[in-house]
Amino acid sequence: MKTIQIVVHVFAHEMHDFQRVVEQLKRNLEFTQAKSFSFDITLNVSETKYDWQNSILQPSFFVQQFEDLCKMLPNVTTDIIFDGDYGCNSVRRKAARAAKFDYIGYLDLDLHFSMYTLHYIDNAIQSLSQQEKQIVVSGQIPRLWDSTWDIISNQEFIEMGTESKIWLTIDPYSIDKLVYDRLSKIQLKQLPYVKIGGGWMNFIDQKVLQLVDIPDSLGAYGMDDTYVQEAFNVLNKNNITNVKQYVVDNLLVCENRKYESYEPYLDNGYLKLEKELNDYKEQMAHYARQNCWMELEKLLNKLNGKS
Repeated sequence: MKTIQIVVHVFAHEMHDFQRVVEQLKRNLEFTQAKSFSFDITLNVSETKYDWQNSILQPSFFVQQFEDLCKMLPNVTTDIIFDGDYGCNSVRRKAARAAKFDYIGYLDLDLHFSMYTLHYIDNAIQSLSQQEKQIVVSGQIPRLWDSTWDIISNQEFIEMGTESKIWLTIDPYSIDKLVYDRLSKIQLKQLPYVKIGGGWMNFIDQKVLQLVDIPDSLGAYGMDDTYVQEAFNVLNKNNITNVKQYVVDNLLVCENRKYESYEPYLDNGYLKLEKELNDYKEQMAHYARQNCWMELEKLLNKLNGKS
């Protein structure tokens, strides 16, 4: 049996989403082999991120919620960050380097997924890994704003066209029903190249993820998905790896864009940020963009024996 670790980064202000995700994971585990799955979950209450002196709620409030929610899941490893820049890149980098599990799964807290997701992901991994090495298994998204995403999008939603802006209007809370209606059509589809979108239920062979790594120069947030995706594609093209990606057709997942403005802790003054959220993310992403393509070139040269 292949082991699977799901890696999650939690900002304090995301605690309401974290509770939703934990509860949905709990439902998922009723449909699958719970022994296959472990969870590495990090809470970020860093003073670099939050202005605790001017916040009504304090770190202990979020730490207590976090610890109580984590107890609902089996095989959980937790960490709490009180200082410094830390983000989704950080936890994914740590998991890639730890080499403790066969597959690493990325999960963002704004993602909505059905109660059947882990069952089909687990089945796909256990089945494919008997014949294949270096695989990526992913859920399927509705269409996004341009055709570059069609390869991992559902055909029914692709046909709606970009003018539908379905990625903005789809109700994420309908995801269970959307998948339930398509259960008879669920099947594996191999992609001609690798396409990864952040924490959208992508499960990656740990050994090949460790090979490409998530370089320190990408910082705490941004471009890790682009870097890993392009690293696999470049190394495949140069016959260094043979990474194959499979999408579970009709196993829909989607971001919460319809209700993304709902921030109960930030909107009511209970929690104050040191920097505006979008400014912070853009600063981190800008830093990552500066280094992503340089790191890809360094990786290729290293594996070709040129450095």
